[in-house]
Amino acid sequence: MSDAFHLQGVREYAQQFTVDQWCDLWLRYASGDTAAGVALPLFPPDKVQKITNNSSGVETMRSACRFYRIFDEELTEYAGSAGRGFRVLDYGAGWGRITRLVLRSIAPVNLYAVDVDQRLVDSGTSLLPGLEFLLIGTGEPLPFTDGYFDLVYANSVFSHLSEDLHRRTLTEIARTLRPGGLFIGTTLAEKHLTAWLNRDATRAWATRILGEEQDVRSALHADRFVFGATKRWEGYGLALLPEDWPLQHWPSCGLRVFKTRDDYQQIVTLATRL
Repeated sequence: MSDAFHLQGVREYAQQFTVDQWCDLWLRYASGDTAAGVALPLFPPDKVQKITNNSSGVETMRSACRFYRIFDEELTEYAGSAGRGFRVLDYGAGWGRITRLVLRSIAPVNLYAVDVDQRLVDSGTSLLPGLEFLLIGTGEPLPFTDGYFDLVYANSVFSHLSEDLHRRTLTEIARTLRPGGLFIGTTLAEKHLTAWLNRDATRAWATRILGEEQDVRSALHADRFVFGATKRWEGYGLALLPEDWPLQHWPSCGLRVFKTRDDYQQIVTLATRL
């Protein structure tokens, strides 16, 4: 990538595409069609891409595209054309796979990304030059003033945090949202446990982390938060939430849930700052 590469150019380039066309372009680029990605940021090496979810290339970008479609749809429903001027934070951005897609919706000057892993932040800083891509500490205050953002999204973050870290992180995110600001986050629930247990490749893995099926289901049916640590990062593992847990507990963190979606690989929950 040359020093002349600017994300504002990516933003301007993206305006000619619909959501579906934009996603298709990235999938072709991820598959090796370099002509398709003539104006797009490079991907990091596979070993960096796999740090977050052990996938890379087309596989990881296909998932990113599914989330981006939801993001853009909800942004438009929430704020119409005014949402294009929002200040947005990608919380737990990894190496910026979704951040790249969001450049079609949000100007780079208004788009921020944070993560707890130095390797991922270094990759984002290098390949998305000019973007505010910052390293944060697990459970520590964010380096932004109260009400700084109009929208914060967190893909595959709260599906991995312990209950204590879940609450602390969500409270800090709420602090950085303006009153009425929008939060889009994803979580895991009992149906995901069922899917893991029904697959030979993931049955032993899920049981090892979360415990025996009967114990996990009993806890969820008793409205208890279920967490199994993997120790990959502090407070990190697998977290399963009872169906109404965000509705009941997120208000104490400063957010009011108003909508959920189940058309993604995780449950997408939308909330506004109280």
